[in-house]
This record gives sequence, structure tokens and C-alpha cells, in this order.
Amino acid sequence: MNKITININGQAQQLAPQTSVTDLLTTLGHAEQGMALAVNQSIISRSEWPDHYLQQGDEVSLFQAIAGG
Repeated sequence: MNKITININGQAQQLAPQTSVTDLLTTLGHAEQGMALAVNQSIISRSEWPDHYLQQGDEVSLFQAIAGG
């Protein structure tokens, strides 16, 4: 099976094609709660994660969401 390569916070990662953002977070062991995510410098809303599929060469930025005031 072919793999795609994406970068997560500057680190190359190989994934199966048709990997969604939700699948990625599960694979990495990150709970969805408290996470924020951008793909190619565009924030992806949590409601779109199950249907947003990663593509070859995508740049993914993962952030721990912090409430502030």
C-alpha cells in the first residue's frame, strides 16, 4: 500500500492515503479535546476533522489549545 508523507510540526510522518485529521490524532495518541490544528496554515475547525483528509505534502501544525483572558 502506498503511503503519503506529511509534516507535523516540522517532523516528516508517513500515513496511509485517505487519513482524516481525526485518524491522525488517534494515531498520534492525542485526545481531540484541547487540541487545535492547522493544515497548510489554515485552521481546521473541529467539526471538519472527520471529513478533512490529509494530502501528500501537507504541513500540519498541532497546538495545545489554552484558554486565556
